[in-house]
Amino acid sequence: METIIDFPGGAKADAYFDSYTIPTDQPPQFEIVTKEVQAS
Repeated sequence: METIIDFPGGAKADAYFDSYTIPTDQPPQFEIVTKEVQAS
């Protein structure tokens, strides 16, 4: 099973696997981590 993580903006992170989509809204400190991951 393949899992895809998408960072649509702000503090949101969406996970996709099979026919499921799990949208999340992370706490403000998570936004710093997502920016660092996207920069690499």
